[in-house]
Amino acid sequence: MCLFIINHTLLNKQCLVFCFLALISCQEKNETDFEVTSNQIAIVTPQPKTYELNYGNDTTYNAFIEGLELILDSIYLEEDLYNEKSYQCNVNFDAYFSVFDQLTIDSNWTLESHYRHFGDAGRVLLLGFEQGNAASKKMRKRLYGTFERNNDYGLSKELIDYESAINAMDGIHINPSKMGYFQFIVFHLIGTNYCNFWHSNYSELSLITSPKQLKELTELEDNFYYKFSQDQKKEILNINPEPKVELYADSATVSLVLLSPWYGFSRYKYSISKDWPHQQSIIDTDPLLIYNCGISF
Repeated sequence: MCLFIINHTLLNKQCLVFCFLALISCQEKNETDFEVTSNQIAIVTPQPKTYELNYGNDTTYNAFIEGLELILDSIYLEEDLYNEKSYQCNVNFDAYFSVFDQLTIDSNWTLESHYRHFGDAGRVLLLGFEQGNAASKKMRKRLYGTFERNNDYGLSKELIDYESAINAMDGIHINPSKMGYFQFIVFHLIGTNYCNFWHSNYSELSLITSPKQLKELTELEDNFYYKFSQDQKKEILNINPEPKVELYADSATVSLVLLSPWYGFSRYKYSISKDWPHQQSIIDTDPLLIYNCGISF
């Protein structure tokens, strides 16, 4: 009787293993692939996404922007394999942030990129968590203490409020070089300008740093945002797009040209404090060419 029970138990275990193997072998391959052999199951994990950006020296701002644009174009929304109504952003944020090589995150801070989808809009939230901060502790518990749902509107509202309350840029240190202050403003302006969905595309913004970019804009055909008239094209080619960074005893200024589909070209001048946490402010604006694409989402 005892022998029968033992054999019956072993048989059940063998059946369970067989069913498990059969179930896995029938699954479609996704981001984590399963390789099934007669002896074992080998789990093959995908390589983490990496990003590389090269620029010449401390003042080759255009090379940095061109490289960053290519990286931003490589980050896109993917439909959730398990929920066709949800989306996820295919970014490895830590690897992505490393291309801003003149910026470092303070050891007491953690920066995270969280995509939230709202149905008619979706965008990345840049969240900064500071050790010893009660609000940061509460939000991390909220995020990781329970199952996070992409379409959880309540959680999304909490995250948006937290993003507004805790400035993630406060967790960033700047290497006190011209490129360092330039990268800080670039990250502030377009650093997380990827994976935008529908209404969130109102944040579309380009940094113009070279005559080449201006010329390419005047040669666009059937572009979604930009359809310039001949007069506008002439004005665009007369814009001086060169960024300018100046270092002072206690601060630095960064001047650069921004392009928005709803406002056109403007030159903005920012002041950044050298002391950490680095405070920034707009100290001058100069409209260069007013343009409105007329698109509504």
